[in-house]
Amino acid sequence: MKYIRSLTQQRLCLMLAVYIGLFLNGAVLFRRVEGYFEHLTVRNGIFAAIEVFGSILATFFLLRLLSLFGRRTWQVLASLVVIISAAASYYMTFMNVVIGYGIVASVMTTD
Repeated sequence: MKYIRSLTQQRLCLMLAVYIGLFLNGAVLFRRVEGYFEHLTVRNGIFAAIEVFGSILATFFLLRLLSLFGRRTWQVLASLVVIISAAASYYMTFMNVVIGYGIVASVMTTD
């Protein structure tokens, strides 16, 4: 328990970014990277690595942006991001769909 309290906010952001960006998006990343590895070349390998690291870095950037609001607010918002990401990952994995911009836009405009 003392170890968790001793973690800095930056390290927690990195750990959450790896969890959300790599593990929760694993099904989508696997489908996309699998396409690159069908015809494996150096170029496709670089593109696959960029997608994996880009997913982690985008999540890390979002969490660091949220950390600007203060420690308590960051804890609440980061918890919400993890819960929403877990729900979206469950939906994408078991329903075999990808939640993209079109899905989010249609949900927001539905009356």
